[in-house]
Amino acid sequence: MYHIKKIIATQKKCTIICYNNHQLSFTLQDGIRWLRYNKRSFNSSIMRHYTGGIIATWYTKIILTLHTIPADWHGWRGAKLDVDYLLIDENLLHNMAIILKVWRVKNLIIYTKQRNPLRYYPKIKKLGISLIWLKPGSKKALTWSKNL
Repeated sequence: MYHIKKIIATQKKCTIICYNNHQLSFTLQDGIRWLRYNKRSFNSSIMRHYTGGIIATWYTKIILTLHTIPADWHGWRGAKLDVDYLLIDENLLHNMAIILKVWRVKNLIIYTKQRNPLRYYPKIKKLGISLIWLKPGSKKALTWSKNL
């Protein structure tokens, strides 16, 4: 009975697993199926390329990877767009003013090459955004209910 309850509970949850294998990589799971993304390849109608990276929608959540700042973001005058999970490389941290002009970010996942990312921490912490630092070789799983 325990195993049956665990299987049912797992199928009611969605997960994004972010991993730092020296590129912006993640896997989306919903208890039944999964999709994996890395810079080199992906094949899915859930994920779409845009100028700066890819955007994915997964059970009411928006996931955005950002490799470069698109040129049109510099002069952005539109309303802010919502993103649940923004995955960026640490080299884009100096562009946070531009990023936050375009996006209202709930969770910021920063892929760092450093073992100790504390030199960025005070400035980023002031933003009031949930932060996750992914050091080389690490991974982080974030889960939410399918019913939300």
